[in-house]
Amino acid sequence: MASFESPDFDVLIIGSGFSGIGMAIALKQAKFQTFVILEKAQGVGGTWRDNTYPGCACDVPSRLYSYSFAPNPNWSEVFAPQAEIKAYLEDCAERYDILDHVRFGSEVADAKYDDELSLWRVRTSNGDEISARIVVSGQGALHIPKLASIDGIKDFEGDHFHSASWPENFDLKGRKVGVVGTGASAIQVVPSIAPEVSELVVFQRNAPWIQPKPNWKIGKFAAWCFANVPFANSISRTLLYWLLESRLPAFLSNKSSTFGERQAKKQLRRQVKDEALRDKLLPREKFGCKRVLLSSDYYPAIVQDHVTLETDSIVHVDAQGIRTDQSYHKLDTIIWCTGFEVTDAAANPLRIVGRDGRVLQDEMQETAKAYLGISVEGFPNFFMLMGPHTGLGHNSMIYMIECQIRHVMEVVRAMHKNGSMSVEVTHAAQESFEREIDRKMIGTVWASGCQSWYSDASGRITTIWPDHTFKYRKRTRRLIDGDYEFEQVKTPEPRMKKL
Repeated sequence: MASFESPDFDVLIIGSGFSGIGMAIALKQAKFQTFVILEKAQGVGGTWRDNTYPGCACDVPSRLYSYSFAPNPNWSEVFAPQAEIKAYLEDCAERYDILDHVRFGSEVADAKYDDELSLWRVRTSNGDEISARIVVSGQGALHIPKLASIDGIKDFEGDHFHSASWPENFDLKGRKVGVVGTGASAIQVVPSIAPEVSELVVFQRNAPWIQPKPNWKIGKFAAWCFANVPFANSISRTLLYWLLESRLPAFLSNKSSTFGERQAKKQLRRQVKDEALRDKLLPREKFGCKRVLLSSDYYPAIVQDHVTLETDSIVHVDAQGIRTDQSYHKLDTIIWCTGFEVTDAAANPLRIVGRDGRVLQDEMQETAKAYLGISVEGFPNFFMLMGPHTGLGHNSMIYMIECQIRHVMEVVRAMHKNGSMSVEVTHAAQESFEREIDRKMIGTVWASGCQSWYSDASGRITTIWPDHTFKYRKRTRRLIDGDYEFEQVKTPEPRMKKL
């Protein structure tokens, strides 16, 4: 049994996005007072604070892309823009009295588990050292920009930046702009900036599948109903949930075309009349193998006379522009819409050191493993939200986050009930879960052979939950005997202070 030292906090949360704020609210509602959120920036919001590029918006209906316990009747559109989602998170943090628990400007540099005392010692980039019984990582997957590794980038004399680092009040009017990438951010950026720039070149490596985005402004009567009619929000949320969940079977099989694929092809034929251009925009991978995007204005932007779709490979960047295999494009500005480091654990500067000096980044580098995407063997009292195997291609991640938060709270309650100082997932439980994931992935569209951020360097799919989300909820709602090992304390004294 371990000896005892009272830590500074019972729970330390890393990050203040949807995961971190949601975790803090759950602790607050469970009467915890000794918890802290360490946030590297000067405000809450996570992804929705950092991504301010033109056109940034949610691609899940906002009534579902929000906490189930904190409905917002005031969304202006079906798919809310970035500023509204950020404002929603700020409101939740204030309404649930979370801001007093946040330390802004406190980027976590490393966290090391003290095996003797069963607690974590966390060091921030500004030199602060904090101890906590439990650490919950709410970093999420979309916080480390993936930078292009193209020869000559440093020689470019114009402006260039990643979409997640958009300069404030940056004026593109009259500029010759290159957008590198055609992922989720690019298809929002391109239609938004096309009317401003004099020339726009979109550098496409692989064409994405794009379905129409059924977005519209929410009228005054509908807004009044959501604000005043009992259960209007919950009924709407439930209907949206099952509508999105009904899309899953199309992803679980890679044998035939789907309604979504036919819908995407129909939009492409309707909006792009030029046959040669349409062929360039037609995806070669199976529908759903990569992230399916939503947009009704991307193709209309691409067909404009001052917009060029470049499909040849980029070979070099020089002082004045970008050279491909076949052509050269002189540019004033380059916007890197190249996504985020999702599966490359080495790209994360945060160093997590668990039992016996095991480093989380090293453990995850070959292939990511985590029980329920939450707990990792060798890292006691440590939990991840939005960890491996919990991403979605068909429904709302907020649903998954809430499932994970409930699971963490169940573990914490069990620690309190047992009078334990540490808890760790067992090797058997973790390996059994990993085998289950690999088995379920067989025959799915995600495993059909395309390269995407869903898979790691070995080709193993490590980001997606390959089943219905309600089954994940069932799996996470209670603890299974034997899946966790609890370390008892010497005396009742060290029990968690507030629960």
